[in-house]
Amino acid sequence: MNKTFISLSIITLTYNNPNDLEKTLDSLKILKNSAEKIEFIIIDSSEKNTFQRNKESIKLIRNLGIKCKHLFIDACGIYNSMNFGISKCKGEYLIFMNAGDSFYKGFKINNFFSLVKKENSNKPFLIHGRARIKSSLNPKLIYLNPPLHLNPTKRYFWSKVSTPMHQACFFLTKWHEKNFYPLNRGYRADQIIKKRALKSSFFINEIICNYELSGISSLNNLTTQKIFINSIKTKSLYRIIINLIKIILIKLLGKKWEYIRFYKNYLLSKFIP
Repeated sequence: MNKTFISLSIITLTYNNPNDLEKTLDSLKILKNSAEKIEFIIIDSSEKNTFQRNKESIKLIRNLGIKCKHLFIDACGIYNSMNFGISKCKGEYLIFMNAGDSFYKGFKINNFFSLVKKENSNKPFLIHGRARIKSSLNPKLIYLNPPLHLNPTKRYFWSKVSTPMHQACFFLTKWHEKNFYPLNRGYRADQIIKKRALKSSFFINEIICNYELSGISSLNNLTTQKIFINSIKTKSLYRIIINLIKIILIKLLGKKWEYIRFYKNYLLSKFIP
């Protein structure tokens, strides 16, 4: 393969969370042997002092031989920033691994590269795998999505009710450039894009990432009022009802409410055809 050809762009969004960024950067060490095929793009909306600290942290990536771009953008919302990141990619595929997310230590990136090289024509819009999910409220609560025993390509309804985590999704860049995240659907934008991409997709039986339940749609760091406002932004009656139920569960169960996610995932894996 030509060394000037970039197979994968890794995009990381960060905003005043340098410790989380360092966690993400550290996970890139597993990609060292494939550095010439990768570019790393940081979309940074941090304040000046944090931006400079991040600049120092990025030296780790350059020492691995991975090409790196550190770009500043005014804080303008997560999906605006993600769209900006897509526009800066040179890789054939891209993945979002935002600050705090990380690659799974056992992930074999060469399996992904072999698949991309094999698919010379009609490349899938999406290549996806498993995510290792850990609760930020209940550290002992750890599970996989999809579960280890389940192959989503053999379950017709699985991806309709449980889309892959975006940290476990490699999107074809030229497809994503034509399919930016909508800015008027709140956190539902992520689901809209993944469901669109799943129409042309390939599943690899690998655990790709670690994901801690503290992201934009996890509800863990949001007030009841903020949860309701975010639900309204999705313009989805289904999402509004589901999040109202979640608010009730949070009030009733406290930190233990996240076990509902685990059991939902388990039961769906057993009964969804």
